[in-house]
Amino acid sequence: MPTLNLKTLFFAIFSLLFSLPISAQTSLSLSVLPGITNINGVSNSRLGGRIGAEIKHQFSGKWEVSSSVGYYSPGDRARFEWQGMGHDNTVHLVKRRLHFIDLEVLADWQILDGIWLGLGPYIAYQSYTSEKHQFSFTDNGVNSETSYTENQTALFKQIDFGIRPSILIRLNENLTFRATFSQGLQNMSVLDFLGVTQYSQAILLGLNWKFYTF
Repeated sequence: MPTLNLKTLFFAIFSLLFSLPISAQTSLSLSVLPGITNINGVSNSRLGGRIGAEIKHQFSGKWEVSSSVGYYSPGDRARFEWQGMGHDNTVHLVKRRLHFIDLEVLADWQILDGIWLGLGPYIAYQSYTSEKHQFSFTDNGVNSETSYTENQTALFKQIDFGIRPSILIRLNENLTFRATFSQGLQNMSVLDFLGVTQYSQAILLGLNWKFYTF
């Protein structure tokens, strides 16, 4: 994968946005972001909030480009299932705390009154701490269920970048609803404990409240 070329393209897009004339609107916003993430078939559920700043430039009545930087820290709950080690139906449940700082650029096009389609790149710094591991399994041939829990702390850090198509519904001047799908393009090798290339995917449903405009 041409990682260097992708990074160069992303930074070029970000630079182009910030070189636009300063007729743009700058605001501070707060979001609630429940969602589901997926890394190579492992689904994680999230519920968290995001606080950030946004710069928006409107080209016409139907086109606008916005850039936002934000931080959020949702809980992250992952469920793994596999067979082996003399057991069937082994389940590994992981609870994590995720810290996420991201910069995104979105081009939005109004298709109906109050409804916009968006698409753009993002680059993000992620770190999370694995807090709790819970295992349960059924023994082969015995059919007795056993479970145990262990607490571990392990800090992971990674850089992720990708694209985000989205649908935005503008409820009023300061309140919007956005459904976003994120597709990571960067190999998350720090998680590559099985030698498998991993990429992040996420579906986020967010209510965004713009509480201050400059």
